Amino acid sequence: MNYVPQAGELAHAKCKHGWLKAAPSHVLQQTLRDLDKACRDHGTFKVRWRSKARWSPSFRFPAASLDTGFLGAA
Repeated sequence: MNYVPQAGELAHAKCKHGWLKAAPSHVLQQTLRDLDKACRDHGTFKVRWRSKARWSPSFRFPAASLDTGFLGAA
């Protein structure tokens, strides 16, 4: 399964789950693109999570023009 069908499933999941609805769509879509690229580059069963020793926490910020009220911003 690649990005396109997963993006469709994401749209349906956002309708069902409030916690997904609260997250900006473009952030979730970029995560799906990252996963798709990793699977294409390394094979589906060779993609692994990084160990805690090699992982530095990070996340993407939504575009400044979008409402970020769910993050607790004023």
